[in-house]
Amino acid sequence: MLTRLLDEINQNSSIFKEKTILELGCGAGLASIALAKFGSSSVIATDANVEVLELAKQNFDLNNISSVGKTAELHWGLLDASEYDSIADIVVGSDLTYNS
Repeated sequence: MLTRLLDEINQNSSIFKEKTILELGCGAGLASIALAKFGSSSVIATDANVEVLELAKQNFDLNNISSVGKTAELHWGLLDASEYDSIADIVVGSDLTYNS
């Protein structure tokens, strides 16, 4: 759903062009891949699960976005977003809650 929304936004504006994007809870990295394809200058896909990050990294390679797409482990449960204002222009995320 997030990627569909980002695609809709991209069709009507150039908001992602030349921007640095921070994705919280990237999963397989689909939204980050889409954002890179939309012209973002840098995409940082984050997740707390290192196995998930490895999958996202493989997907970046398969989609030829490794030059702009990076992954990073990030545990953000009590994250202060102001600490990241100099890192990213836009922060995206979906399905960010998890209860085992």
